[in-house]
Amino acid sequence: MREETLPLESNSLTSFPEYEPKADGVPVFYPAGSLLRTKPRDAYEPETLRLVIPRMKVDSPIQDGTELYKLEKGPGLYSYAQPPDWANTNTSIAAHRDIHGMEFYSINTLGEGDYIYLVYKNKVFRYLHQYTVVVEADNWDPIRVFSDCRVTLTTCDPIGTSEKRMIAVGTLVDINDFTDDYVFK
Repeated sequence: MREETLPLESNSLTSFPEYEPKADGVPVFYPAGSLLRTKPRDAYEPETLRLVIPRMKVDSPIQDGTELYKLEKGPGLYSYAQPPDWANTNTSIAAHRDIHGMEFYSINTLGEGDYIYLVYKNKVFRYLHQYTVVVEADNWDPIRVFSDCRVTLTTCDPIGTSEKRMIAVGTLVDINDFTDDYVFK
C-alpha cells in the first residue's frame, strides 16, 4: 500500500483544535463526515499505540503514517486518523496483506463476535467487529469521522494488487485500564 495523498483544497479536509472536555466531562465531538488533522494526532509518537486482533494473531505497534517505508515496519496510523478516545474518533490503520509483516493477511476472516483491541496510554479500547467491505482505492469515506467511536483497518485487495481496499470496521464496546495480565479474547 502506498502513501495516500488527499487534496488539500478539499472542502471536507479541515484542521480541528484539540477538544477540551466540557464542565460535565463530556468531550466536544468532531464533525461527522470530516477528514481531520487534530492536535492529538499531531502529538502521536510512533509505536505508542498497539493493535491486537486475536482472530488474526496480530499484536503489533503502530507506526506514525502510511508511507511505504513505514508500512515496511508494520501497520501505520493514517495522517487523518485520530488516536483512540471515547469521543467519536476513527482510529484508521493501514497494513500490508502480502508483503513485509503481512499483518492484515487474514483480515477477511474477521466475523461476528470478533474483537479488535487498541492499547494506548495505559488503556485498552475494545472494539466489536461490525463489517468488512471492499471499496475503490480512492474512496476516503472509510477514514472520515463518524458519529460513533470506531477503528477502521484498511489493506489492499485483491492480495498482491492495490486495485481496491478491503476495510474492516469495529465499534467501541468499552475502555479498561491496561494491566500486564489483561486477557485479549
